[in-house]
Amino acid sequence: MATLSELRETRPIVFDVQRTDVSIQAKFRTHYWSLFHNIPALYSALLTGLGEFGVTPHGIRSDVADGSLGAYNVNFWMLNFRALVRIRLEQIEVQSNNITQSDVEPLERAFVRLTEALAGSTSDFALSSYAVDVGLHGQPTGVDPKDYLATFVRTRPRLPGPYTGSGVVFYFGEDAATMVRTLTADLSGLLPDKLYVRVFSLYKETVHPHMLRSAVEGHVRAALQSIGLETADR
Repeated sequence: MATLSELRETRPIVFDVQRTDVSIQAKFRTHYWSLFHNIPALYSALLTGLGEFGVTPHGIRSDVADGSLGAYNVNFWMLNFRALVRIRLEQIEVQSNNITQSDVEPLERAFVRLTEALAGSTSDFALSSYAVDVGLHGQPTGVDPKDYLATFVRTRPRLPGPYTGSGVVFYFGEDAATMVRTLTADLSGLLPDKLYVRVFSLYKETVHPHMLRSAVEGHVRAALQSIGLETADR
């Protein structure tokens, strides 16, 4: 009978994803001074461009955090509290936790519209890179996550206390679209006894906002395939 390691290498294991978290950090090529010097134009652009995604005057807040220039941010929720946006002097941050497949298309449109709104509030707007962090928590069908991870880590250290599992991180260098990528497989810290797969990619400025979803989905799919997994909705 074939071992789990051999099965993983010959045919993909269906990964039943039960929770997906996505974080996007888009860095500005130059500091976004409209955050301080052109506030009416900024707020007008946000309200006009993002109204359909639930952004209202009552929802936009400023946060001084520790009082430093870099910590100051304007923040708001979009998509009925499905996505939190923070606009800082150096970057845009979008955090969306526990999203479903039906959230992906509106999240993509909202992100593109957000960048368009910011571009409309200043003449020198440009993005230099996008850091996208995708976390998938779920169950590899028919396989215990600990047994699956053990196919990557064949030798365990001998230390006091019971052995509870292992995890792996793979690092990749520059390609046509990205400057760096990492792929992590570990036990989930959010869902007990489930597998956690994290795909982090730092995209170049040539990947425009409207191209980002396609690039991310392609990289996540390829990353899963590279470790013998595929999602049920492939």
